[in-house]
Amino acid sequence: ALRSYPQLRDLYLENNNIGLMGCTALADTLRGWGTSYLKILDLDNNDIDDQGLEVLAAGLTNSTLEALYLSGNLITAVGLRSLSDYFQSGSCCLKSLYLDRVNFGDEGAVVLAGALMGNKSLTSLRFHPDHAGITDVGWAAFSKLLCDPSSINNTYLSNHNIEKIWGYQSNNNPHDITLFLRFNHLSRHPREAAI
Repeated sequence: ALRSYPQLRDLYLENNNIGLMGCTALADTLRGWGTSYLKILDLDNNDIDDQGLEVLAAGLTNSTLEALYLSGNLITAVGLRSLSDYFQSGSCCLKSLYLDRVNFGDEGAVVLAGALMGNKSLTSLRFHPDHAGITDVGWAAFSKLLCDPSSINNTYLSNHNIEKIWGYQSNNNPHDITLFLRFNHLSRHPREAAI
């Protein structure tokens, strides 16, 4: 039924347990639309595992998606790795990724940080630190993503678009991350944040 409606802008499918078969059908639909106008895709609480996310990610490559909700699913670092190509593509226009109640751990944080290096669209990465299972190792990966001080060039090439990792005002974020996010948020251009 969805294939007949490529003009959809918002699609809310939360709490439907779509799993792998649903992700496969949805990815096929997104690819079949050719030109898509979809801005919001809510897939919270759908028993989506790593394999489901991998299939879904393949369908996002030419999408106009701005917000992707994946909270409450069974995703690990393996599944998050499948988003790397999507984040690195020039056509990625995703601004917000929601991963609340997803225990991706330090490995997932490292994968996300690596995938978002060079991404120019994402401004908000939402997860709850207590549920994500990350330690200083994961936070260090996010810190390096936001500001890699190993050289002037690396500092300049760091991701200065992300303004929220759970929210820069969160008391759960380490101080350096809060500071880098604030720079990104207050700067008019990524070049200012780098300086």
